[in-house]
Amino acid sequence: MPGKAEIRYTVFKGVNGFKVGRAAYIWQVIGDRYVLTSITEGTGLIALIQPGKLVQISQGHITALGLAPDDFWIQRGKPTPDKTAAAHFDYRQHTVTVGKMSNAITVPLLPGAQDILSVTFQLAMLAPFQDEQLLHVTTGKGLKPYTAHVVGDELLDTPLGQLRTLHLARNAEAGEDAIDVWLAQDYNYMPVKIRVDHSKFGIVEQVISSINVEH
Repeated sequence: MPGKAEIRYTVFKGVNGFKVGRAAYIWQVIGDRYVLTSITEGTGLIALIQPGKLVQISQGHITALGLAPDDFWIQRGKPTPDKTAAAHFDYRQHTVTVGKMSNAITVPLLPGAQDILSVTFQLAMLAPFQDEQLLHVTTGKGLKPYTAHVVGDELLDTPLGQLRTLHLARNAEAGEDAIDVWLAQDYNYMPVKIRVDHSKFGIVEQVISSINVEH
């Protein structure tokens, strides 16, 4: 993985791809530590209907097995306690503390533990692979199994041109979202397209619009 990268995306909603916003991933490595930030916000009328940003931050260290998150924060809309959740990974006690500050719980730390932001970059660090990958992922609420299986190599048309990608998918389970990720083989397997089929909100896609990489 590069020392620093900034990936910008256009966000679309629905099967017809109605543009609703923009997103950015900012990845930085300092020594054996990483910081990953995601910022998503609406544009146009969506910004008026749903003001504010979705901000996610994951930070931790890099090991021989990939990313090992230490802390994760997610904030939806206004920066108030009821809109903010977090996860703290304690590798000595083998626990993860998740939830809002006023209502946090502690659960066992399971193998391959990631947060919902770091998991895509963890898959990028593991790629390429043939077999499915079983991880355990928190959104700041709990820690649940996350199985990513290989769909195959695909050529993807993007604003950057046609990219060679590895298509991964996580099938929908009870109450969970189906997620597809396309990792660019010529860009350190960084995510260039992410599609989430929300159980409540339908299909949301973010497609790369630009990338800036520093090694």
